[in-house]
Amino acid sequence: MGSPKRLSPLGSKGLYVGFIQNKLISLGYNILPDKIDKFGLATDKALKRFQRDHILYPNGFLDDRTLQLLNQMQLFSKYPHMPNQNEFSEPWGNSSLPSISTLIPSQPAHGFWGLNSDPWSSSPIVFPPQPPRFSPNDLNLSDQELEVMLIHELGVNRPKKYDDIIHPSVTSGVTIGPGFDLGTQSPKTIRSVLEKADLKPLQSTKTFSPLAKTTEEIIQVLITASSKDFGGIGTGQECDKFVDKYKGKLFMQLSTDQHKAILRGYIGTYESIIRREVHIDLTQYEYDALVSFIVNPGTHSAPTHKNPKNRQSNSVPIFKSLNDNLIGDALNYWLNSSKYAPSDIQGGIAMRRKAEVNLFLWGDYQ
Repeated sequence: MGSPKRLSPLGSKGLYVGFIQNKLISLGYNILPDKIDKFGLATDKALKRFQRDHILYPNGFLDDRTLQLLNQMQLFSKYPHMPNQNEFSEPWGNSSLPSISTLIPSQPAHGFWGLNSDPWSSSPIVFPPQPPRFSPNDLNLSDQELEVMLIHELGVNRPKKYDDIIHPSVTSGVTIGPGFDLGTQSPKTIRSVLEKADLKPLQSTKTFSPLAKTTEEIIQVLITASSKDFGGIGTGQECDKFVDKYKGKLFMQLSTDQHKAILRGYIGTYESIIRREVHIDLTQYEYDALVSFIVNPGTHSAPTHKNPKNRQSNSVPIFKSLNDNLIGDALNYWLNSSKYAPSDIQGGIAMRRKAEVNLFLWGDYQ
């Protein structure tokens, strides 16, 4: 594995170009007369001017160092706690950086710029520390992104409807809490996740009798909404009948901790897809962004337990582009993938895609 190589975007088009242009504009660089989302000569000149101003070789390439400097160190103030990566073999200083030759495809004949050899400054180059990269197999979703995904799934104010079972759309199954779609899951997975969430049965009253008296009975009822591959109702109109029958009659409203337990419980299924399909080293925030996307790609394709890739069909070009080091192509497809979402959720999915790309590029947790 290796770090993604950032190639020259000159001539590129698409929404990801707009992200770069807006960052340059915010830092005072002029991209006119180029249009937003089109990386023309003016944007190329602005990017090279930015590189010169920051003592980088002005080749117009979006390598890791250029992206880090464009972000003006913001990502490090927002860098998440990584439970599985608390210790590193050495500090994030210049000593831990890869060779500049691995990041800049073409260099001056006399060597790399800087360290008293660049034509613009006699001061040594001071690069921002680079975020460490790891194999996806060595990463887990960060606690910070878990909080962000709860907001994506439940909304800022978390309407009470999410504290019970719902049927969000015809392409989904019965869903509980933060996007746990029972219609795509096996009974074993449903049991594992819900046991950790510790659902509490409702109390009987003189006028109300709950349809489940114990946590085990709640789980047994919800397992009937599992994937059709296992004899459950899966997705479709049957889910509406299930929700009508059981909503408000099975368990007490979910708490914040229970929502977190459910999300953490099922997220591993989607993390395994990233680990299987992405073959380059990633930063923690790049990994988090990809997991967020794969959990809710906004596709019409209904998933099944035996063929989970149905849900991830939108992601195939993104993975392929990343593995081929075509970062711009991956981000463009990522941003445009919201058009495949059902019309009633398309706006929300588009906002989520922008937040994910912001996170992937800048480490910006929103």
